[in-house]
Amino acid sequence: MCRLNPTQDSTSKIHKISWINFWLGDLGNDTVSAEWAVFFGEDFKNESSMNREEFISKTNECLDYVRRHCVGCKLFYKPHPGETYEQELLNLSGFEILKNAGISETFLWRNAPNVKYTFSIRSTSALSAYQMGFNSYVFFKIFDKIFHNKIATEFTRAWFKGLPPSSCIEDIDQRTLENKIKLNEDTKFKGDMGKLLADNAGNIWIIVDHTGFLVSIISIVKLIKKLDNSRRINLVIMRHHRWNVLDLSEFNLFFNKIIIFSRVFYSLKPGKLFNAIKISRKIKNLDIGADDIIIDFGNHNFISNCFISYYKNNSKIAFMPKVLEDVYFKTNYLGFLDSGDDFKFTKASFFYNKLFEPLLGLHRTVFKQGGDGHVGNLLRFQKPVTDIYDKVYLF
Repeated sequence: MCRLNPTQDSTSKIHKISWINFWLGDLGNDTVSAEWAVFFGEDFKNESSMNREEFISKTNECLDYVRRHCVGCKLFYKPHPGETYEQELLNLSGFEILKNAGISETFLWRNAPNVKYTFSIRSTSALSAYQMGFNSYVFFKIFDKIFHNKIATEFTRAWFKGLPPSSCIEDIDQRTLENKIKLNEDTKFKGDMGKLLADNAGNIWIIVDHTGFLVSIISIVKLIKKLDNSRRINLVIMRHHRWNVLDLSEFNLFFNKIIIFSRVFYSLKPGKLFNAIKISRKIKNLDIGADDIIIDFGNHNFISNCFISYYKNNSKIAFMPKVLEDVYFKTNYLGFLDSGDDFKFTKASFFYNKLFEPLLGLHRTVFKQGGDGHVGNLLRFQKPVTDIYDKVYLF
């Protein structure tokens, strides 16, 4: 069993950053004229650990809740990127369906002056909305008896534990309370970034895989430009299907270069192994100077691993959602993360850990798949993150 250092979360290398989206500037979402209420949908068609009919019925109750409590608002339903026909099963009377709206975070950013409330069952868009200063609400507690998978339920609770009690609607008759926050500048983090730039005069390489982090990355980029407007910043993407809904040319303004690599899976198929080797060689041969800075939003994916393994002497910082400190780095959290029955190595992840990653000169990763095949996977470095990064910022 691969265990992490249980004390690593208390080290001075790990810091919490408040209001990561502050440097986006005034979003205008505190205007009294805001009148949109947005409901983020779920891609529930392939969810086997629940009663689907009951899920649809409860979702319709939640939609009724929005209709009752947001009188006078324009109601919008934003489909999940993975949705196909789910919206056809719901009662969306009074809601306008937002088609081709991209990801939730960029939608909120572009339409901030109009949005007053956001709702979802258990979408992480609710977290993004709250962090951006919107009133945000989730209904997942109403669905507890519908989901039959205890682990998935605990993961959901872990993800949303950072929201205030007013965000978690437990009763369909509960009153909606305003809960938006005012974003303030994190001067300690700003000082850290100023010192990092002063000590390292090279280019900046930002690595990301989750589309939901893009707006926060732009906030960090705006801070960097405020501190050093001449600094060159490159964005490195591990692309997957969720990136398809974005027009990346819209973001050229913020980056000197956008580099895209295909997603690397833990697989024993020769073609996928060859692709991983090819990508690792390309990254190893990039023109990265000794003074360049690596900023990782990739959360241990293969692309991130290549960058931090091949450029180990460069300054390296990572940004991770605060919840990952508990779910991934406290080995006894929730009592199931190291259970042999709940999460298991696959043949491919065992091969990567024992042979493939050492052969490529990469840090070893621990990838475990949910035992029932329907729970989210776990991916983390075998070493403590404090042995790999100079600093880790939790947001």
